[in-house]
Amino acid sequence: MNRAGVTTVLLICALQAGAQMQQTGREQPALQQEGAEEEQRWFFYEAINLVASDGLQSRIDIPYRIDEHFFVATKNTEASFPFPYKRRGEVLIELLDQKGNAKARDIRRFDLGATTPEANSGEKSWHEGIALFTVAPGEYTIVFEINDLESKRHFLDRNRKITAKHFDGVTIETSSPLFVGGATSPEVLAPVVL
Repeated sequence: MNRAGVTTVLLICALQAGAQMQQTGREQPALQQEGAEEEQRWFFYEAINLVASDGLQSRIDIPYRIDEHFFVATKNTEASFPFPYKRRGEVLIELLDQKGNAKARDIRRFDLGATTPEANSGEKSWHEGIALFTVAPGEYTIVFEINDLESKRHFLDRNRKITAKHFDGVTIETSSPLFVGGATSPEVLAPVVL
């Protein structure tokens, strides 16, 4: 094939690839994009698959952090709570098997102290935690729900899945890679690559 023919083929391939990329970007519904933006503003979580102490099980850790201002601050009336305002919340994390049955669940209620009811204009404040599960190997859907116990506002995500691997010591199965941030930056939750 001559030089002009090769150039023509490469140009056509590049144009087709560009058209496919533009089309893929247009196919995403606006609601999904808005939901992703909402999620990124209020909370972050990851699922990490690790070796369990029981060789027949698999461990799944789900670290999370939630913007404290997702929860409405109300005047504190309890003398034992040392803040003038309080934010009350609940986090539910559940693992559903492929049939939709709950195989593991972690529910946590908490009170967060606040000095003012408004959000500070400076740094964000985060409520952080981690849910630890030991389950049978298999694929699971993660249910992540946040509830503000004052305003009844809630957010529910059940779009993520994780495979709990069978670490038998014979085949080469590895845990999820985990990159941990330095101790000098407590604001950063360690990113996880799945």
